[in-house]
Amino acid sequence: RVINTMIHECGHAFMALFLSGEVVKINLFSDMSGVTVTKVRGKIPRLLVSFAGYPFSALIAFIIFYLIKDEYNTLALVVLMLFAVISLIFFVRNFYGIFWLIMFLIAGGVIVELDSMKILNAWMIFLASLLLTDAFISGFILLKISIQNPTAAGDAANLKKETLIPAWIWSILFCIINGYFAYLTVSMTFPPIQNVLKF
Repeated sequence: RVINTMIHECGHAFMALFLSGEVVKINLFSDMSGVTVTKVRGKIPRLLVSFAGYPFSALIAFIIFYLIKDEYNTLALVVLMLFAVISLIFFVRNFYGIFWLIMFLIAGGVIVELDSMKILNAWMIFLASLLLTDAFISGFILLKISIQNPTAAGDAANLKKETLIPAWIWSILFCIINGYFAYLTVSMTFPPIQNVLKF
């Protein structure tokens, strides 16, 4: 399940680079948390970097399911492995993070080597489901933390520091965004229940 953390932290890193900032390091931990240390100048860039993680992971989950739906399973796997390679080479610096990325890449390599579409399909559905589920649930976990202990609310706490808007409001916004991507993903993947999910 660290796959969602990897994508989430890459969201922060890519936004920092897009804003001409610097990525100092990313740490991935066994409890599925992660930390991205970046350097960007200005309040708005700091806000955008802090905001990027949750929507980015939900967007990538949607894209992976879209590729699977159109039977581009190999491309979907390549996309996820590219995230891992980029993270391993440029960003991640702690032992567990490096170990996890290497194991993830080895697993992907084994799946490719087996040359079985059934196994590839099963693996990609498994990874995509993990990514979508964790992207969706993580917003609610953040909301709980932001209510109980706002200073420990990670991205929401950073956003509160930049805007003075309470962490729980930012958490609710993340829940809405991730919930919308989950809705889009489920309605795209399972068309028969699209009408049931219509707002």
